Amino acid sequence: MPRNRGHNGGDSNLFKIDFDTIELVLEDANSGLLKKVHEILRQAEDLPSVIESKSEAEKFRELIQDFRSLTKDVSHARLADGRPFTEAAKVVKEWFSETENNLKKKEAWLSRQLADFAVQTQRDSRSSEHKPGYIETPIGTSVDGDPVVSITQPESYREPDPAPFNVELEWEIKSFDISQLPIEQLRDYFSDHSIRQALKKHLDKNGPNQIRGVEYIQSLGKKIEGAGP
Repeated sequence: MPRNRGHNGGDSNLFKIDFDTIELVLEDANSGLLKKVHEILRQAEDLPSVIESKSEAEKFRELIQDFRSLTKDVSHARLADGRPFTEAAKVVKEWFSETENNLKKKEAWLSRQLADFAVQTQRDSRSSEHKPGYIETPIGTSVDGDPVVSITQPESYREPDPAPFNVELEWEIKSFDISQLPIEQLRDYFSDHSIRQALKKHLDKNGPNQIRGVEYIQSLGKKIEGAGP
């Protein structure tokens, strides 16, 4: 089954790999396994669409066991045949990862320092008073040198107000305490996957039919061995 591998597919001039040849080799090496797959799929097509007796149910059970066993065989073959490519990809990933991680760590440190400085300049800018300062100036002294008369007037010079450093800042989550979170306000932002994960953990711990708004259904477990009809 040839694949479309254009520029956006990530082709590299460094390692040229003939993907079509790989597929032909896999098909030839796993011909016996593919034959079993086609046969078991044919057997499934011959079963009734609705189970009406225990004898038919037993056929379903036996075939499901065969499906699960064959699926494991296919998975093992995939891992075995793909291991050279997996190990090669691992070498490439590890080779680049060290450099990438060093860059990311240092960039994160630089960004943190710059963000802290920019935030501080914003605080300084907001807290600075935009009012002129005043000083008292004596205009007469006694024989002892003490001021007799003084006037209050604006300072002739003041240090200019600090301006914030011009860099884009954005908010991010540093940490959270789940016991303090207003969960209802976050309702619309939970993904289906995250909700299902939470419901699955609740189901495993508390059993079904404990939460409103959830429909439960029973399905086959991992172990389906049993006595015949």
